[in-house]
Amino acid sequence: MSLAIAPDTQALEVQSGDLQSRFAAILITDFRAATVPALQRSLEASAVIAHLADDLEREVENSQRPVVKDLHDLHAKALAELNRLKGPATSLKKVAGQLGYSCNAELRRRQEELERLAREEQARRQREADEAARIEQEAAQRAQDDALIEEAARLDQAGDQEAANRLIAAPPPAPVVRAAPVFVPPPPRLALEVKGQTFGETWGDYEVADASRIPREYCLLDDKKIRGVIRTMKASTNIPGIRVSDPRPKTTVRQTA
Repeated sequence: MSLAIAPDTQALEVQSGDLQSRFAAILITDFRAATVPALQRSLEASAVIAHLADDLEREVENSQRPVVKDLHDLHAKALAELNRLKGPATSLKKVAGQLGYSCNAELRRRQEELERLAREEQARRQREADEAARIEQEAAQRAQDDALIEEAARLDQAGDQEAANRLIAAPPPAPVVRAAPVFVPPPPRLALEVKGQTFGETWGDYEVADASRIPREYCLLDDKKIRGVIRTMKASTNIPGIRVSDPRPKTTVRQTA
């Protein structure tokens, strides 16, 4: 597309500088100390400068706006072409990321399942080992009890009743049988990620379930509506919690014949 040629701005800059100099010449900083004639001169001169500034503003707008519009249109077309060319890659990147995330999540689930099964297998084997130790302990206790009874009977038959009674009253402890700790090797670690790619979750989306329950700190003021009420009601504005600021100065420049 052909672009509008930017006009020479030197003349516009000269006019702008001239107006600023003329304004500086009539500027009053201490209105209370100024004389009435000085205030009247500045009032009249300010109107002239405001009209000249308004004319200059339109001249700048008319000379520069076509260039801005062409550049804006060119930017919009270039941006649209960029998005068109980038679109397939952007979409592919998104779906590939979703695929990787899903695979990663499933691999993590399976890794956790393997680890859970390994823990359960270790617990099962430990229970079996503990049960076998308990049975062995009971067998050892029964064998010792039988031997104790036989020994007490022998002592009694030999006429040593006192020794037999002592043996029955304080039998020696049976040997303690304890199961050895069972170790089940952990499952192999699955490859959950690849180099240059990490996975996570993005939070932030929401929907309003019950607007009446949302705390005040999460609610925004309707700035446009408030300003509209103030422009209409002015000093009579009565919005609870809102204090109307003093009006800002405003001068309207009208074209004269």
